[in-house]
Amino acid sequence: MAATPVVEFATGAAAPTRFGPAFVGMVVVVSLLAAMTAPLSLLVLGPLALGVPHVIGDVRTLWLQRPGGIGDRVVLCALAPLCVMTALRAAAAMGFAAPAWLEVALGATAIGIGAHSGARGVNAKRIVTVLAVALGLVLCAFPFATTIGLAHAHNAIAFCVWAAWARHRAGTWIAAACYVAAWGVALLWPIDAHAVSGDAFGMTSVRASSSLAPGLDGAAADALVRSFVFAQLVHYGLWTFSLPSLNAHRRVAAADRLLLVIAVVACAIVPIAGAFDPLGVRDSYLSLSVFHGWLELAIVAFLVAQRATGAKR
Repeated sequence: MAATPVVEFATGAAAPTRFGPAFVGMVVVVSLLAAMTAPLSLLVLGPLALGVPHVIGDVRTLWLQRPGGIGDRVVLCALAPLCVMTALRAAAAMGFAAPAWLEVALGATAIGIGAHSGARGVNAKRIVTVLAVALGLVLCAFPFATTIGLAHAHNAIAFCVWAAWARHRAGTWIAAACYVAAWGVALLWPIDAHAVSGDAFGMTSVRASSSLAPGLDGAAADALVRSFVFAQLVHYGLWTFSLPSLNAHRRVAAADRLLLVIAVVACAIVPIAGAFDPLGVRDSYLSLSVFHGWLELAIVAFLVAQRATGAKR
């Protein structure tokens, strides 16, 4: 079985990358300044400009150059319920509304597949299956809270994945400290998002708060929205540049390169269409790309289960 990224980097199998801790630290600082300056504008422009490259980075990192031990079957099985999820999202745009818990159940299924595949041994597989089912039931019981929670949490999870795979440990800890400090500043700095612009490309502070901070209002909602913008920008920077570069030494088959080219060409319509209807295209893109957060969690579940059950790497 191929080594996981952590082992590869620890043994020096991967070359240093220019998108390492220093680059990530710069991304953290720039993202904080941008989020403090124009949070509402970036809620719209961020996904249009950086969302597509970041999903392509997901494809490169989690599929084409995926960590060792994760076979095609694992990825395809995890993607199966996520394809159904995306189809339901597309159907919702045409007026068909599926139960909210169904989408969460599909996402939890992908996580369960990842964890089950990563576990080694019959008993370990039984245990992770039970845990996955229990987690799925809890998440399905609170689908709205799960969706909002995932929107915020998967930004932090992306940083944790980078920190676990990065080679330079001292620099990684410094970058992580900067990330935590910057997130705290975004949450606590006394700047009211309402004072920025009441309408940025159709996005208002009320609309942003209702989708990212339901139940909150005023400064508390603004702070949560601002922290989300910051974390999302860092997330985009990591998945577009840093994470794909960590496994750049892995060879990619010609067929996989073709898949990547098709993805790039197909997704290029998002920023182009966004020039005509920024908010509408942004909403459609985010709705159809929600699967990628669950895919990230499924791969993380595989690696955690693999490590926890003592699998050889």
